Amino acid sequence: MNYQLIPFPLNFYCVWYSPQAIVAIARPTFKEYMDRSKSPPGEREMMPAKKPKTIDEYIESFPKNVQSVLEKLRATVQEAAPEAVQSISYDMPTFKLNGKRLVYFSAWKNHIGFYSIPKGNETFRKELSPYEGEKGSLRFPLEKPIPYDLVKKIVTFRMKEIQDENK
Repeated sequence: MNYQLIPFPLNFYCVWYSPQAIVAIARPTFKEYMDRSKSPPGEREMMPAKKPKTIDEYIESFPKNVQSVLEKLRATVQEAAPEAVQSISYDMPTFKLNGKRLVYFSAWKNHIGFYSIPKGNETFRKELSPYEGEKGSLRFPLEKPIPYDLVKKIVTFRMKEIQDENK
């Protein structure tokens, strides 16, 4: 959106702007507001109509092709960390270990977001690099096979990190 920001109440011509005028200037136009859905591909989350209370509800709210990916991702995490507790946190399926977030994931328009990535060593970082997203997340494109073996490694590595933190 095209915002005009005024860093302080005086403009170049030394005209004083009231807070109401600043808000009116910074507000997007109606057309910009309506075009907000035209964000870059993969940037809009496929959010369910109502907030899910369980992981099952979350997964059921997506198309069948995405449901199968989410179910397999969930099973992979569960297999790697059978003692992890499943819940919904930040409107996303979350797995917790000893009260700390192990991993969580979400479905987006063109990818699956996977969060809580371990710090890891350089060789592990190289394995993760093709999927790196913003702020330490991974993006698994829906049109490519999901690397479930890599997910299993991530979960195992995160479990070790959490167990080391608790010592």
